[in-house]
Amino acid sequence: MSSIPLTHAEQERAYIESLPGVHHVQAAGRAYPKDNIAKGESYYHWSHPRWGTKRSKTLPRLSELTNGGRAVVLEAREGIQAATGDPEKLGKAVVSAALAMTCQASWYEERANELRELVENLETAVDELGSDAEALLDEPGWDEQ
Repeated sequence: MSSIPLTHAEQERAYIESLPGVHHVQAAGRAYPKDNIAKGESYYHWSHPRWGTKRSKTLPRLSELTNGGRAVVLEAREGIQAATGDPEKLGKAVVSAALAMTCQASWYEERANELRELVENLETAVDELGSDAEALLDEPGWDEQ
């Protein structure tokens, strides 16, 4: 008996459903008006230390389960996937994705420059401390402690 391979969307759904932080509730014990969930309705919930608990009637998208640069990349991908089949929407989604990637690359470049500057400052401090430490070691009585 041959099995039919899963589509990418089916694979992604199976992956999200397998994540330990994503929970499915068959019937809400109470209403969550802020999330548009009535008592008795099925919903998903997940949480994150930064933004707390989120609830949705639909399975969360991967971009909703992460933050930072990865979320930007995933949102761009999801926008392109959602626009597939409509050339005008697809064009706008691709332009939007390109802009998001450019902004993200700029952000990473800024962080890299900050880290390079920090490394240079640390190297300078180590060089200055190195000569001071050698002078301290040359003082009489240093090795007697």
